[in-house]
Order: sequence, then structure tokens, then C-alpha cells
Amino acid sequence: MPKKTKGQITKEMILTKAIELFSEKGFEQTSTQEIADVCGLSQTNIFYHFKNKKGLFSAIVDFVIANNREIFFEKDLQ
Repeated sequence: MPKKTKGQITKEMILTKAIELFSEKGFEQTSTQEIADVCGLSQTNIFYHFKNKKGLFSAIVDFVIANNREIFFEKDLQ
């Protein structure tokens, strides 16, 4: 597996922290500024990686599906 770039690592951190906040507070009650604060980033950095909050949510869905698919097929190979 190729080494992840700094940008990929940052993007995954944003996704995982956003999942946590959305789970705790809900989508509507979580601001992108809160996500940025938890990640130790600027809000501009969030928008560098994701067009807007809905784009971030869409990326979360893709991220979760991809991770679940990986886990499913990994177990299938064992």
C-alpha cells in the first residue's frame, strides 16, 4: 500500500472528527468551525478539502462505505 500524503492524512482526520461530532451533536448543530477547531485547523483548510458542509457529509458516506467494504472483503479472504 502506498504511503499516504500529508493532504490525505489531513482529509482523513477531518472525516473522522466530523463523524464524531455529527454523531454527538447532529449534522445541523455541528459547524465547520467546530470541526476545524477539533482538528486544530483553520476553517479555510476544511474548505480546501471539501467544497462545503454537504460535500463533507457526502465524503463521509463514501469514506464509511469504502472502509466497510475493505473490512468485509478482508474478512472474506481469511
